[in-house]
Amino acid sequence: MSKSIIDNITIKNACEHNLKGVSCYIPKNSITVVCGPSGAGKTSLAVDTILKENNFRLQALLSLQGNSKEGVSYHSFNETTIEGLPPTFFRKERYFLKFHTVASITSFDQDIAKLFQQFGKRVCPHCNSGEITAKYSHNVAKEVANQNNKYTAICAKIKNVALDNNEALKAFEKSLMRTSSRVVFNDKIYDLDDDEKLKQRIASLFINNEPVTFVIDRLAPSEAPERLKQGIELAERLQNCGVAVFPLDDSGQPLTNDVQHYTENGICNNCGYTSFSLTSSNFNFKLAPKTGNHFEVTDLLGINFLMNDQQDEFLNYLIFGLPLKKFLSLSFSEIEEILRKEKIDLEKFPILSLLNRLGLGYLTPLRTCKTLSNGELQRVQLIPTLGHNMEGVLLILDEPTLGLHPLNILPLVKVFDEIRLKGITLLLVENNRDIIKNSQHQICLGPTSGHGGGEIVYQGVPKIVKQDNKGEYNTKRTYSLDNSIQLSGVNKNNLKDVSIKIPFHTLTCISGVSGAGKSSLIFETLLPALKKVISLPDRGSLTEPIVLSNQGDFTKLVLTEKVDRVVATPLVPEVITPKSFIASYIGLYPHLKFLYSQIPLAKINGLGAESFSPYKNGCTACNGTGLQYLNATTTVCPKCLGKRFDENVQKIQFKGYSISNLLEMSAEEALPILSFIPYCKTSLELLIKFHLSYLPLGQALNSVSYGELQRLKFVKEFSRSNKQAVYLFDEPASGLADEEVTNIVDIFHDLISAGNTIIAIEHNDQFLRSTDYIIDLGKVGGVQGGTTVISGSYSEVKSNPSSALHYSNE
Repeated sequence: MSKSIIDNITIKNACEHNLKGVSCYIPKNSITVVCGPSGAGKTSLAVDTILKENNFRLQALLSLQGNSKEGVSYHSFNETTIEGLPPTFFRKERYFLKFHTVASITSFDQDIAKLFQQFGKRVCPHCNSGEITAKYSHNVAKEVANQNNKYTAICAKIKNVALDNNEALKAFEKSLMRTSSRVVFNDKIYDLDDDEKLKQRIASLFINNEPVTFVIDRLAPSEAPERLKQGIELAERLQNCGVAVFPLDDSGQPLTNDVQHYTENGICNNCGYTSFSLTSSNFNFKLAPKTGNHFEVTDLLGINFLMNDQQDEFLNYLIFGLPLKKFLSLSFSEIEEILRKEKIDLEKFPILSLLNRLGLGYLTPLRTCKTLSNGELQRVQLIPTLGHNMEGVLLILDEPTLGLHPLNILPLVKVFDEIRLKGITLLLVENNRDIIKNSQHQICLGPTSGHGGGEIVYQGVPKIVKQDNKGEYNTKRTYSLDNSIQLSGVNKNNLKDVSIKIPFHTLTCISGVSGAGKSSLIFETLLPALKKVISLPDRGSLTEPIVLSNQGDFTKLVLTEKVDRVVATPLVPEVITPKSFIASYIGLYPHLKFLYSQIPLAKINGLGAESFSPYKNGCTACNGTGLQYLNATTTVCPKCLGKRFDENVQKIQFKGYSISNLLEMSAEEALPILSFIPYCKTSLELLIKFHLSYLPLGQALNSVSYGELQRLKFVKEFSRSNKQAVYLFDEPASGLADEEVTNIVDIFHDLISAGNTIIAIEHNDQFLRSTDYIIDLGKVGGVQGGTTVISGSYSEVKSNPSSALHYSNE
C-alpha cells in the first residue's frame, strides 16, 4: 500500500453498499481483475466507488469552470479517499438495441462515410457515364482563375420549383433583375432587354419547368479575382440547378463544349444533371424507428430521409468499383481484404480490425443487433470502447466475457493486452479464469456474498485455484430419446437443416461457440414453436404425439409428452429502472400491499392496496426511494429516514412491523412472518435456496450484481407456478462463481426430479459437466457454422475434436 500514486490508483476505506472499509490499489497501465462471488462487492468497488468518484470530480471541475448549473463543494463521499485517479470511463451494457445495426453501434458506418469520401464515385444516373461532383464557391473560383481563359461567363442555372404560372413569371423577372438580364440559349448569349419576343419564349420555358441559364457576369478572371469570387458566390446563392462557367470566344459567345458545371449538392460534369447534397449523415445505418421485423436497405435512417429516386441513386454509387448496396452486403472480412488490395492503411480503421480480430469478420455491416447471439453482441458492444485511443485513462468493464465461449475469449485477451501497452489501465469485474490468468493484478473480494462479503480476501499477483475436473456430475438419471422434443429441418438464420432431439425430464445443454446458431435454434425457433403447441385447442391427454409441420423456419416439431407450460429466461435482462426493487421484481410485493390494506387501521384511514405503493403514495421528498441524490452522492432521505413512506403509512403494522420494516428485512428474516401466504413462502424459500437470503427485499434492482440478478430471474420464474414446465435458459451460469454454479445445478436437478425439463444454452464447463445430454453446434460461427456436430453425454461430446467442448481449459 506504499506504492506511489504515479504508478497506482490507491483506494482507502471504500464503504459503498456492503464494502467494509476496503483499501486496495490498482497498478496503472496494467490489467486488474476484481473477482469473487456475486454480491461480494465487485461492482460496488469498481462502479459505485471508483467511477462515482470520477464523476464527482468531473462535476466539481465543471462547476469551477462555470459549466454546471449548481455549485459543488469538493469532497469525497463516505470518508473514502482515492489517490492517483485518472479520467475514468465505464462501458455500460446497452439494452436498447432494437434499431441498431452492427455498423451503427460500432460507428463503422462513419468509417464507410470516410471511405466513400476518399474512394467513392457518384455515377450519374442520367447519362451513366459522367461523375457527379460537389464543389464550393471558393474552390470553383480558384479553378476558374487557373484555367487561363481570356474571358469567362459566370452563370446560375435556375428552374421553376412547383410555382404556379403567375408566381413562376414573377420569379423569372426577379432572376433577370438579380443577374445581368442575359441568358445562355441555344449555345449563345442573349440580352433579353433587347428582345422582348425571346424574353417571352424563355419565360414560357421557365414556367414549364425547364431550367434557364442566367448570366451573372462576364469578365477576365485573371484581371478581376475579387469580382470573380463575388460572381460565383452570387451564382451559387441563386442557382437551384447548378453553377455553369463558360469560356468565351473572341466575339464574347460561350464555348459550350468546354462548359464546367458546379453545385454544392453535386452535378454531373458530362450532362449537367443536378443531384442532392450528400453528407456523412446519409451514412447513418441505424434503422428508422418504423422498421418492423424485416427491413430493406432503404429503411436505414440516413437513406430513409432521401426521396425514392435519390435512394436508388445513392445505393448505386460506386465504392471500390462496387455499387454501395453490394458493398454493404459484404462481410467485414471481405471489406478488410478489399482495403488490403487497395493498399489502404488499416490502422486508420481500428474498428474494422477489431471486428475481424475478435472473430466477428463473418458479420455484415447491416446485420441488426437484435439478431446477434449474446456472445456476438457482447463483443460488438465492446468495440466502440476498445477502438478509440484513450491513453492515460482508466477503463472499467463489467463482465466483458459475458456470453463468450472460451475459444472466443482468447482473442479478447490479446486485445486487452494491446490496449494496456498503449497506456490504458483496465479494471475488469470478472471471474473468468483465462482473464484472471492473463491479468497483472488481482483483487479478490469475499469471502461470501452480501453481509458476508465486502472484504479483501486477496490482492496481488493473480493466482487461480485449480479447477476440479473430476468428470461428469453423476445424476444416475436414465432417459430415452424416443420420449423427447423432436425438432426437424431448422433453417433459421445460419442454421442449415438442423434436426435435434431433446429428452424430456433432463437437463440438456446446447453448446457451441458464439454465433454457431444456439439462440437461433432455441429462442428463435423452438420457443415460438412450443408456445404455438400450447395454444392449440383440445390437446387432450396426448394418446398420440403432437405434430406441428411446415412452419417456415422448420419442417416438423414432434412432442411425445404433453407440454402445459413453457418458461423462457434470456440472458439479457429486462429494462431495469431505479424504481424496481427485489420484492416487486419477483412478484412478492403485490401480496404485501394487499396484506397491509386489509389491516383494520388501514381501512379506517381509507388506505387501499395502492396506498402502499412507494412510487404512488411514497415520501414526496425522495419519491418513495428512501434516498436522495445530490452532487454525485447518495444519502438517506432526511424526511422519511429511508423508510420510503410518511408516518401515516408506517403506522399500519402487521405483527408489529410496518411495510417499510419488511422491505428492510432479508428473506430469512421475513419468512417466519409471511410464511402463511403461499406465494410469499415459495418466493422467500427460493431466495434462500439460491443463496440470496442476505438481500433486503427493498433493495433497488439496479444495485444488485449481475450474478444476483441472474438468480433473481430464476426466483421470479419458479415462484409463478408449480405446474410442470419446459424451461429454456440462456447461460444460467453467467456471472456466477464456481460454488454458485454448483448451487444452481443442484436446484435444476431438483426441478427435473419434480417432472420438469430444462434446456440451457451454456459455455461454462462446470455446468456442462452436470448435464444429462448435450447438443453441440461446434467451433465455427456465422455462415460457416449452423450445423450439429455431435450429441450425447459430456464425455462423448468432449472427445469429439470438432466439438466446442474440445479445447484446453488449463
